[in-house]
Amino acid sequence: MVRFYIIWLQQEDENKLKKKLFSNFNGRHLFAALIILSTIILSISLVMIANVRREKRVAETTIRAQEAAASIELTLDSAMEASRTLMNFYTTYGDECMKDLGVIGSAIAENHPYIDSMYLAPKAVIAAAWPEEVAPSTVGFEMLKDPMQGPRAQLAIDTGRVTVAGPHNLVEGSSGFIIRNPLFEGDEFIGFTIIVLNWDSFTDEIRENLTDISKDYYIAVRKKEADATAITDDFGYIISNCDRQVDNTVEYEFEVPNDKWIISAEPVKGWRVFVEMIPHILLALLFDAIVITTIMLGYSVLDRSRKLRFETENNRIKTVYMSQLKEALDKAERAEKAKTEFLSRMSHDIRTPLNGIIGLLEISDKHPDDRALVDSNRKKIRLAANHLLDLISDVLTLSKMDADTVRLAHEPFNLKSIAEDVLTLSNMRAAEYGVTIKKAEGTAKLGDVYAYGSPLHLRQIFLNILSNAIKYNKPGGTVECKSELLERTEYKIVYRFTIRDTGIGMSPEFVEHLFEPFTQEHTDARSTYQGTGLGMAIVKKLVDRMGGTIEVQSTPDVGSTFMVTLPFDLASKEDMPEEKNEVYEDLRGLHLLVVEDNDLNLEIAEAILTDLGATITAARDGREAVDIFKTATPGTFDAILMDLMMPVLDGYGATREIRSLTHMEAATIPIIAMTANAFEEDARKCREAGMNDHVTKPIEVPKLLKALSIVHRRG
Repeated sequence: MVRFYIIWLQQEDENKLKKKLFSNFNGRHLFAALIILSTIILSISLVMIANVRREKRVAETTIRAQEAAASIELTLDSAMEASRTLMNFYTTYGDECMKDLGVIGSAIAENHPYIDSMYLAPKAVIAAAWPEEVAPSTVGFEMLKDPMQGPRAQLAIDTGRVTVAGPHNLVEGSSGFIIRNPLFEGDEFIGFTIIVLNWDSFTDEIRENLTDISKDYYIAVRKKEADATAITDDFGYIISNCDRQVDNTVEYEFEVPNDKWIISAEPVKGWRVFVEMIPHILLALLFDAIVITTIMLGYSVLDRSRKLRFETENNRIKTVYMSQLKEALDKAERAEKAKTEFLSRMSHDIRTPLNGIIGLLEISDKHPDDRALVDSNRKKIRLAANHLLDLISDVLTLSKMDADTVRLAHEPFNLKSIAEDVLTLSNMRAAEYGVTIKKAEGTAKLGDVYAYGSPLHLRQIFLNILSNAIKYNKPGGTVECKSELLERTEYKIVYRFTIRDTGIGMSPEFVEHLFEPFTQEHTDARSTYQGTGLGMAIVKKLVDRMGGTIEVQSTPDVGSTFMVTLPFDLASKEDMPEEKNEVYEDLRGLHLLVVEDNDLNLEIAEAILTDLGATITAARDGREAVDIFKTATPGTFDAILMDLMMPVLDGYGATREIRSLTHMEAATIPIIAMTANAFEEDARKCREAGMNDHVTKPIEVPKLLKALSIVHRRG
């Protein structure tokens, strides 16, 4: 409108315009006319300024709404990526991969910031759930018969597309979004993979993103079509960065699977267009019509300049945003490729020993009377099972270290004792391979060196390196070990440990990738040398966590040299803990309360303990264990062996309740965790709950006897 008025003024003849506007007017009329004209021009100017400012505010607010929508979509895509991982694994390997799928599902659920749980639902009936804590409340749940979940589940089947439902109050007692990914074999529906996003974690993540994106804007998200079963706040929003009704807003609609959401955005300070224009109004009233016209001409130029700057800035933001989207896409593709390679290697490395175990069992079943063959097969099965256990332990260790959840101990130990333990174990292994381990000249004496650190992980570092030096050596080869004191102060000590072998060596190209997971130079190395390809990755992460360094030099067909430099806090002999009691050779005379919910594990434990001479009383969960102990007369039980993951009441809760009882032996009876939770932080949690020790499954008799050595036999 202003531009049209200016063009019209430029095209009219000035004399004709004066005659047309001011003919028959006296001075007062002219003044009045000028005032009226000034008012009209001022009104037009104010309206145009208000419109331009509002358009700019609307454009800026729309951009913030689009950024918020993109953030939500990326958050949902991350969760759906996890669902696709489960779906691809299950459709590839079927029901035979349930154990593998359980490990993967539990790992994803534990490490993903806002995934609460994951499910597999063949024929829309939940058959498996991860983590295992949610299984009792969900397994067997038929989604199509549920009035809340049935329609959404049927929609996913009918459309063959991923659906997002919620947030709902869930069967397992929590609340969150449900992402269903339908699985089909041809045109036949075979089931769902399901992801449950924890409502609190998901909304906290989105609110934090909304705050980062739009500190100066109120932003709220609602469903386009109301869902009576969904959880919303008092204003009908599923997500909001404020606690008020967002009105007078810019709205932006975007799609999520099977649904449409609307983002409402409003500046925190309101639109306030006219309030901000008061100085302009006062200034305009001081000038006559000519000055106002001049200002309008100037503003027109300024407006074009501002719009140009706005368009330039808008294009810059779009360019940056598209660059970020491309970077996120590339990162997601790299992550997907890494996950695919990981699953492929895991599948191979897990199935290889399983194939051997199953095959040897079938051979033994067909020849039950051939005792020599059956005994030989049993030894091979034990080797394959131990290899599989090592693989699972290494994968879980690496996963926890990547998630930065592994805690290194800080306890006193004797360096010489650690070195002797490592060499004793390695010498036995070396003898099997025909390899000799020897100390190099100039090796530092470690007899009087006491330090603080994590002896368990220190052993693991050197056992992994020595294991490779032995395994990849040549018959009759040697492994040379050397320790050097590099630095010693009043409180610190630094050692360099060198391990040199005469083995097959490595190429320079492979050395660059040595510390990457599943890395082995030859494609048949895992089969030929029985390795997992994870040992050196774990070594590197442990050395880094200890503040040390590791260097590698290698020549093909000549050998490899590993140099590990580690700093330690100095300790003294007085800091060392007292030696434990002598380990029992059997358990004759002991009465033990065994708490275990798994029938097979309970049968194995009873058989092992009974063979060792103990008397057993069994409890199937933590609550039953507490009740049995509470009603038992003092002296009934010598110790309690406690599983951790159980229904009704877990091992941690049961231990705390037992310790709080008024029973005469509640505070003193030894309670030993007997669990598959095998990490140092698991042992720490057991001690914090009141347990005396921690024994891992599969049960190893020497370790069990050592743990039970704290129990005093009764007269």
